[in-house]
Amino acid sequence: MEKFLALEAEKRERILNAGMKEFAANGFDRASTNAIVKEAGISKGLLFHYFTSKKQFYLYLFQYGAELTMKEFYAAEEWRKPDLLDRLELMMGMKLEIWQRHPELFRFLETAYLESSAAVQPELGEQLRILQNEEMPEVLSGIDLSRFREGIEPGRAIQLILWSLEKVGDHLLKQFKPEESGAVPYKEMTEETKRYLELLRRAFYS
Repeated sequence: MEKFLALEAEKRERILNAGMKEFAANGFDRASTNAIVKEAGISKGLLFHYFTSKKQFYLYLFQYGAELTMKEFYAAEEWRKPDLLDRLELMMGMKLEIWQRHPELFRFLETAYLESSAAVQPELGEQLRILQNEEMPEVLSGIDLSRFREGIEPGRAIQLILWSLEKVGDHLLKQFKPEESGAVPYKEMTEETKRYLELLRRAFYS
């Protein structure tokens, strides 16, 4: 990783985008490292100089994409809104904005979340669990629990909301596929997300 991170930014981004493009188009098993290096304008030997295997490169791309999303989220001052659903709506909206600026990242993460290859699926699941365990306490810090209706246990309600939004995210990724609809429908995805958040607001808030 140190050798790869020491590259000039333009070359590093070219390699990352080439990898995300190929993996998004073909999934892990069918993705071609020959196509990746051709797109990136480097030799295959150089790619494997930076990454020991196709699998390591794939998992690095997933971690890179997930961390970039959270980094930009934390950079926004308004993310500390005390209302849980306002904060989660901001997070989901910012993810769509980031993916709009980085379409290859969007397409890669979309397919990675749905990747079923036995070669990488266990590691992807573990990376997701680690990210959630590291990020969720920070995302949920300072939440105003008084918004919840009387008689509702805030801890269980928050967990139920997070599970619900996780499934909403899966649903949106399956419903809005770039390869079927052309350009990624960010506006439609944002509006659909708001509808689900409003239902949760009515269900849990006073």
